Amino acid sequence: MALVCKTNPRLEASISRGVIVSILAFNHMMNIKIVLLVTAFLGLFCNITYAQNDVHSLLISGNTKQLRQAAKLMTTGKQNTAENLRLLANIIKQEYETAPTNRIDALSWGCRALGATSDSQYMPLLQSIYQSKVAHKKLKKYANKAYQNLLNTAQLAVVSESTATLESKINASSKHLLERGKNEKLIPKASLTGNQRQIFAIAKGEWQTIKYIAQHISKVKKIGAAEIEIYDALGQFLAEMYVYSLDNKKIDVLAWICRTLGESKNGRYKTLLQNVANQVSNKKLRNYALSASRSLSLNTTPYIIDSVNFQKILDEFQQK
Repeated sequence: MALVCKTNPRLEASISRGVIVSILAFNHMMNIKIVLLVTAFLGLFCNITYAQNDVHSLLISGNTKQLRQAAKLMTTGKQNTAENLRLLANIIKQEYETAPTNRIDALSWGCRALGATSDSQYMPLLQSIYQSKVAHKKLKKYANKAYQNLLNTAQLAVVSESTATLESKINASSKHLLERGKNEKLIPKASLTGNQRQIFAIAKGEWQTIKYIAQHISKVKKIGAAEIEIYDALGQFLAEMYVYSLDNKKIDVLAWICRTLGESKNGRYKTLLQNVANQVSNKKLRNYALSASRSLSLNTTPYIIDSVNFQKILDEFQQK
């Protein structure tokens, strides 16, 4: 005999509605949880991404990989604040002689970052690294490159400043050299030393005498302050005269000056010679200036155009 169960339709409908409501409530709760999880994940991801790109945080972490990341970002110019640069420089200064091998690459990137700043205040640090007897070879290599970058930037700034000064000031000091006839009657004081007489002749614009001076000063074995003054006067004469269209004899005199400055082995004239080589139109003078500049090493204190004032020298040294 079969057992037949009778159900209440109202009860069935109520149970169905309850199940549906429960399912919907469960789905809603799950959706909320998913949203919260996604939000939390995105926040964590953003924080990680920020931490990976925040140079200051990377620098103070002490972690080698993060130091390398910070230095790479700073090499491209990102977040190169004064504080970040100070931190980086201090890290390198403290570690360059004792850093373990696995940290050398990060410190090398740090040197590259300092070299990309165009800020000469980091030159002493970089110089001390590449001249160190105990620093790692790779680190010394990159410190030297960074130092040269900063030095070249400083030299270019001097060249630009000198060029602007020269172009804006074809002043009385240059004009009186071209108007040589007005100076021919000037007589030097009897009390002048031999070196002062040579400087006086350069200031007057005595071309043949200047050529003689240029040919013979390099033969002086002992170079002191007095001889440096003659070299500076020759450099000033070159700086003021190469911009003019001159005959071959005068070009020859300037070529001799270039040669003499190159033979001086004094890097202070390198920038001046580079300036002449880059701007002069005469091929012979350009070649002499270029050759002379290549024979000199870079110097952090180059000769500055107008350091020698010819008119002042004439006024001071002439017999009145």
